[in-house]
This record gives sequence, C-alpha cells and structure tokens, in this order.
Amino acid sequence: MKKIEYILISGASMLLLSGCSVILPKSIPTLPANEETEEENLPTVLEVEVSEVSVEKQVVETEEPLDQTQLEPFETSNLEETETAAETVGSYNFYLSGDDDNYAYEVAYKTGDYSELNEEQMQVLSIAAQVVGQCAELSDYESALFVHDYLTSTTTYGFSENPYSEYGALVENMAVCQGYAYAYKLCMDLLEIPCITVGGSANNGEVILSHAWNMIELGGQWYHVDVTWDDATTSTDYGSWCHLYFCVNDEFMNQNHTWTDLVQGIGGIEAIPSSTDFSLFYFNAVSQMMYSQEEFEGAFLSGFEAGLRKMEFCCYGFEPDTSFIGTYSAGSMIYQQLGDYILIYIDLQ
Repeated sequence: MKKIEYILISGASMLLLSGCSVILPKSIPTLPANEETEEENLPTVLEVEVSEVSVEKQVVETEEPLDQTQLEPFETSNLEETETAAETVGSYNFYLSGDDDNYAYEVAYKTGDYSELNEEQMQVLSIAAQVVGQCAELSDYESALFVHDYLTSTTTYGFSENPYSEYGALVENMAVCQGYAYAYKLCMDLLEIPCITVGGSANNGEVILSHAWNMIELGGQWYHVDVTWDDATTSTDYGSWCHLYFCVNDEFMNQNHTWTDLVQGIGGIEAIPSSTDFSLFYFNAVSQMMYSQEEFEGAFLSGFEAGLRKMEFCCYGFEPDTSFIGTYSAGSMIYQQLGDYILIYIDLQ
C-alpha cells in the first residue's frame, strides 16, 4: 500500500492544478488502546472541495430519490408482548445457541417475550427489528448490503456513552469499530445470515491499530465486511455511502488488516474461516469497476445526466484525474487509496 504522504501530495497536486482547493483530513476521534493510551481507528482519507469553473454547467432537474435507509422514530411501547410467551417458545426454531450474546434478542424478536431484556436492550431491539424488517423482500446479499448502508448512513464514528456496543451504534448513533461490528452482527443474526465478529489490527497508512469488523457467509462462501472503514469520514456533511470493504476476500483485506485465528461463533469458539471468493465485492456485484479514465468520466457523466448528485466509483490500476468534475458542479469529494484500488466518493451541490 502506498504511503499516505504520497496520497496526500499527489491528490492535492492533481486538484490544485485543476483549480480545486484542498481540505486536509478532519480530526478523527481516537480509540483508547487502554485507559491511558489513545490511538486512531479510522483509515486516513483525503477530503477535497470540487470548485466550479467558468463554463456553462449542465443542470438536470430531478426529484431527490427517497433514502431507503431512513426509519421512522420508534418507541419501545410499539413492541407488544404475546399473551403467554412460555407457550410459544417451543414452536420456534432458534438460530443462535443459548450461550450466544444475542440469543436473548432472538428470543424476544421471535416470540414477543421481552422479559429477559433490560431497558437498553429493548431500545436496541426496537431499532434492529425495524432495520431487518425492511429486508423481508430482499435476498441475503441485498439484506447484508442494506444493513451495511443503514449503519454507515446513521452512525458517526466517535465516543458516545456506550461506544463499544450495539447500543452506541443503533440507539446513540455513535460508536467505535466494536460497536459497529456488534450492531452489524446483531442484525445479521436476526436475519439468520451467518456472521462473526473478527478481532485483529489494521494499518491506516500511519500506524497499526487494534480493530474489529465482521465476516458473513453467503452462498457457502465467507466475505469480510468492515462497516467502520466504509464509514470513511466522521463528518456528517460528506455522506458516507462507501463500499470499499463490503464483501471482500482475505487477499484484499490482507493489504491492511490482520486478524486472530479464533473467534466466538454461533457454535462456540471456531477457527476464522478462509475467504477466497471476490465475485460479491460491491464493485463487482452491484456497481461497475472503473478500469480507465475514459470509463470513469463516462460513468460520471451518465450518473450526472440521470440526476445523481452523490456518486461513488472504484478505480482499479490507474490514478484517476478528477479535474473535469468541477465543470458540472461544485461540491465535495472523498479520495481513498488501497493498493491498486482508489475509491472516489463525490457529493455535488
């Protein structure tokens, strides 16, 4: 992976030559390695402003698409208990084992018996149930993607009162990597999509950090999903629909992640599964990978003419020139590089 200094210099130079101004990366919250030491826990990204240029701009009038991840405010009183929960337990097949941390959530979710949940857990389940409820008509892959996008669009990286738990991510909408991973696993468990939380470390280009993320099983293959690092900026002004770490394999993750050999799975302590398939990587399965400057510019123009003002591209094997973007509109951009992959997230005004 190229040094972050190279990314900052080359990216800044490219944009300055095009008349764009550069915003240095914003201050990133820190994750305590212990009670006395603090370390960063996010990948370093470059945020830039896309300046308008003195040419006639193309303007496309379009209605803003509905944000499918937004949920209506929910009150725990909307959860209704069954009359005799004890009589209904026997008719359910539970996905988790009794010693799993999320087992109580599954029992309450399936049976309506919330007696084993405290007030905070009730709040967590009220949100998680709404999220997974919107996946009823989706495939497992689409469901995994929906939950990923929900968390990156509603959660900010930082220290809430409960940053290491699913409560921080789902209720307080602020958490660190562990909170993101726990919230994602809870939703996957309720959807009965095999999921584990992986502990290890990650290199953000400057320092090696302690880190946590998930692996999910789809179609008999395991994939890494790092929701925290796809929430690529702590600023809510830029949006964060990034998918660089959605359904990637070991080879991809090994560029800047390492992990332990064992994990707590739904059946107890298990070995970390290997991940070799890359076909479900977001930019292979959902969005087109960009392999040339011409392809990148064409895809941007097609999206712009279709009325899109927030666009995400993954360029592979070349360094994209973004100077043309200011021809169409002003806005902001996130530029993130991992090996031969360069993620560009554009938010135009």
